[in-house]
Amino acid sequence: MRAGVTSGGRGLDGERARAAKRAGVDSVSISLDGLEAAHDRQRGVRGSFAAGLSALGHLREAGVPFSANSQVNRLSFAIGALGHRLGVKAHLDRERHQLGLPPGPETWDHILYRNLVVASEPALAPLPADVRPGRWVLQPGAFYLEEDEAPQAAVAAFVEEGPPPVYLGFGSMPDVVPGATLGWVTRAADAAEVRVVLQGPQAGRSGRVLTVPEVSHRWLFPRCAGVVHHGGAGTTARAARCGVPQVLVPHVTDQFYWRERLRRLGVLGRHDLTVVARRTTTTPWRVQRSQ
Repeated sequence: MRAGVTSGGRGLDGERARAAKRAGVDSVSISLDGLEAAHDRQRGVRGSFAAGLSALGHLREAGVPFSANSQVNRLSFAIGALGHRLGVKAHLDRERHQLGLPPGPETWDHILYRNLVVASEPALAPLPADVRPGRWVLQPGAFYLEEDEAPQAAVAAFVEEGPPPVYLGFGSMPDVVPGATLGWVTRAADAAEVRVVLQGPQAGRSGRVLTVPEVSHRWLFPRCAGVVHHGGAGTTARAARCGVPQVLVPHVTDQFYWRERLRRLGVLGRHDLTVVARRTTTTPWRVQRSQ
């Protein structure tokens, strides 16, 4: 088991950071919701942003792995421009320099404030009502990679040998303990008496669970009783298009948005693999709603 803490950082002084290190805390994430003015306004306490930065320093000195998390809203939106300027634009300008080109435009403005293509399904994520009047915005629907329809022989054989399985995969989200993940997925599958296709780093079979590094979602999802995933935009759209119930386990950023959208549409199952198998995938109204 790995122990992590998410905090605003207020009260996390040097002594508490050292205590966390002694207690074996694996990581601490400090919430910084925008730059100072936006953060303090959202928290309702002046000095909250400074406290968060101070906490990061204490964690560094204590040797506790740390990170920062944020939320994106009207107040914190401007921090995206700063992030792009420090990260994306700096990288692009280095590449442009090697090609003999001058520095490019501000990437944040180029991506979000000019002609905009929203690559999402209108049925899942319609354009908000407050889109700026007169702005050119095109929503063609989600973009799909034309995957090879032919599945791996092991996957096809597994799917055909019994009832429809539950798919479980978290896309590009890192898994530092894949062996432990396989263990709890196997136990959950046994408890629920269902079969599972787990997308993981190494191919293999463990009882009711087949692990595959890669698989065509386009081929597999229509053959599944349900799909459990991280809530990436592409996976969410593909599962919705295939008409199967979904359970989202969001990790970061827009994945929480997609879970909320599915909840409002009535196609979201509960966050528990055994419930997914016994209720989400067998409840007629939820299956019909997904279709």
